[in-house]
Amino acid sequence: MMEKELKQAKKIELAEPQAQVAFEIPFVEERNLVYVGKRIPMVDAPEKVTGKALYFTDLDLSGMLHAKVLRSPHPHARIVHIDPSRAEALSGVRAVLLPEHTPLERYGPQVADRPILAREKVRFVGEEVAAVAAVDEETALEALERIRVDYEPLPPVLDLEEALREGAPLVHEEKSNNIASSSVIRRGEIEQGWKESEIVVEEEFKTPFVHALYMEPQICIAAVDASGGLLLYLPIQTPFSTRNMIGRVLGLPLHKIKVVQTHMGGAFGGKLDTSLHFIAALLSQRTGRPIRLANTRQEDLAATFLRVATRIRIRIGAKKDGTLIAKEVKILADNGAYCSLAPKIVCTNMATRSDCLYRYRYTHTEATLVYTNKVPTSAFRGYGNPQITFAQESLLDMVAHAIGMDPVAIRLKNGVQAGDTTIHGWKIASCGLAQCLEEGARRIGWVEKRNKKGEAKKLRGVGVAAMIHVSGNRGALEWDGSEAIIRLHEDGSATLFSGESELGQGKNTVLAQIAAESMGLALGDVRWAPVDTENCPFVLGPYSSKTTVLAGNAVRKAGEEIRRQIIEIASSVLGIPENSLEVREGRVYVLGEREPRLTVKEVARYAHTHEGRRSLYAHGLFEAGKVRIGPQNDYYGDISATYPFAAHFAEVEVDPRTGEITVLRYVAAHDVGKAINPLAIEGQISGGVVQGIGYALMEEMVFKEGRIENPDLRDYSIPTALDVPSIESVLVESNDPAGPYGAKGIGEPSLIPVAPAIANAIFHATGVRMKEIPITAEKLYLAMRKREERSGGRP
Repeated sequence: MMEKELKQAKKIELAEPQAQVAFEIPFVEERNLVYVGKRIPMVDAPEKVTGKALYFTDLDLSGMLHAKVLRSPHPHARIVHIDPSRAEALSGVRAVLLPEHTPLERYGPQVADRPILAREKVRFVGEEVAAVAAVDEETALEALERIRVDYEPLPPVLDLEEALREGAPLVHEEKSNNIASSSVIRRGEIEQGWKESEIVVEEEFKTPFVHALYMEPQICIAAVDASGGLLLYLPIQTPFSTRNMIGRVLGLPLHKIKVVQTHMGGAFGGKLDTSLHFIAALLSQRTGRPIRLANTRQEDLAATFLRVATRIRIRIGAKKDGTLIAKEVKILADNGAYCSLAPKIVCTNMATRSDCLYRYRYTHTEATLVYTNKVPTSAFRGYGNPQITFAQESLLDMVAHAIGMDPVAIRLKNGVQAGDTTIHGWKIASCGLAQCLEEGARRIGWVEKRNKKGEAKKLRGVGVAAMIHVSGNRGALEWDGSEAIIRLHEDGSATLFSGESELGQGKNTVLAQIAAESMGLALGDVRWAPVDTENCPFVLGPYSSKTTVLAGNAVRKAGEEIRRQIIEIASSVLGIPENSLEVREGRVYVLGEREPRLTVKEVARYAHTHEGRRSLYAHGLFEAGKVRIGPQNDYYGDISATYPFAAHFAEVEVDPRTGEITVLRYVAAHDVGKAINPLAIEGQISGGVVQGIGYALMEEMVFKEGRIENPDLRDYSIPTALDVPSIESVLVESNDPAGPYGAKGIGEPSLIPVAPAIANAIFHATGVRMKEIPITAEKLYLAMRKREERSGGRP
């Protein structure tokens, strides 16, 4: 029956596709590519595996002082008095920073609601109250103990519904309520959608607070020079935007602020925002010395940004043949005490993104982001999409189950296709969703395993979940693009300048491949310059899975201009028309000839030594020309250069005696547009799946009375090698017309559908629908027992 449904799903009559949108760079099928599409190891791997790579933690500036932060022990309290005298008297202390030493202006990437140090009152456990700079970390820690702070505890707001009640304590007194942000987005008349539906399924799902848990905790090294200029070594994903914010809050012109980056120990969205740089900068200004301010792992877990926790009530209406008609969502999300990136995450991304995966006719979403006296929430790999995808893909399985339809078939029947404009105005120029579903199902053995659930002692099941994401996000800012500069040196080698941060995701490798391919140089002759806001061109930084697409296009443009200049000079030297020459792997050929006429080194040397001498530079700029969405246009418009798709398949085994869950096998099929580096993409997929397994089965920051109870790796569980199944990556190439060589992004999509794929597999194995993650053995065991009790002991 299921095999028949899958075959029928491929023959479904679909709506007439709309015309494809025109892009600035039209797609042309590439042949004879030398580096693009090849499995090339990471270009910075030798430094890392030999221990030569310099991370921020390794930096040690001459005369550097060590800083530590005094944090609030209360979730909500008035600051009555701070007495720093005993700390200031301690030998080795060079400065104590108090709230009155900081600018009054507040900061935040979207809403400026956060002070550098808490003023008048604290709003979460872990909020920064004071800071100390001393000759070493031990002295700084002792000084913190000597600072006396008198608090007047206030009633905290710790529950979402409690925070919304009339008369609830206000997290921010200047506001009339605890709503940080909200949106209502309607497409069509939802009541008409319910009338047209033959079945309606509704449920509530919950997702937890989790931490990005990058390897290198947050750190900042700040140093001032004699002119008052500020140098920051800062592992931030948005160095230019952060520089702008620092300039605004500290009153410094941008030419006096320089952000420099070296190797970064991971980020996953958790380093799009930080609270350390202002404190380090102000301490450096007060002491005239370099300042090192670094979180411990415990401080990072207890006081830095978490993924937004949500309660999502979702309802889907469909025909009995599986055609999706309507979807209604109500999102209640925890902002924590201050806004970072959560307003856009919840009220734009979470409220629209998953709707664009299927051909709904009617949608209605209400999203409410609520201030509480908890640690602030922000971005973590997926930017709101994992939460809403868990709800949608779980409920879609429930719809399929209710009408007796195969879960893969219902997705094939309703998935968007190339040429579609989605319900929110996204123009789908390429789409490999159907191929991902079909090939993923084949690889996991879907039809066979859906009919066989395992032995009596262990229950087995398979589950599927799909997703749509972005490669760029015009919804966040007025501009969404990237710039790159390439300089060709006298010896024919080249340096690439890009302000996009290397987080460990492989940006240096992919951009070097594109640069070498577009210039016609050998890969080993391309070097990337470290990110430096003084020398690199302005970019927004790596988020929204956009670096390969936006920066890749900018690099390709610059590389093609360098190639043009090489051919122009070679034509002059050889006396051969430009259209008869080509450049490959550092050599200039006449078309049709096997032996080169010149090397690029000879061309570059000629350009630098002969009359009319010039340096060979090129600037590449790519801007996708998309729409910024928001309440001004009812959140409607084409926001991304490209749209990646994926279908994930999980096979699980459940021990009914204990509830223990084992993920046996995992297949992740991704529409990557064009695989610039299949080896790197497979690494991204594996890493995302492992993080997704943690999100699905074990990770949760546990709060008690506003305090995080598990801020260490003894109590905050993440997957280890023993928890990781066989992960098979399937790369579908849909060749997007906007991507460089057809490529799309992959960084975030690899995590997004993991939790619902596993939850759906657990349901197939046990018949128990788990609506809250993480799905621990204890939760599942209790749910199975409860189900048995309701059914009179029948499993």
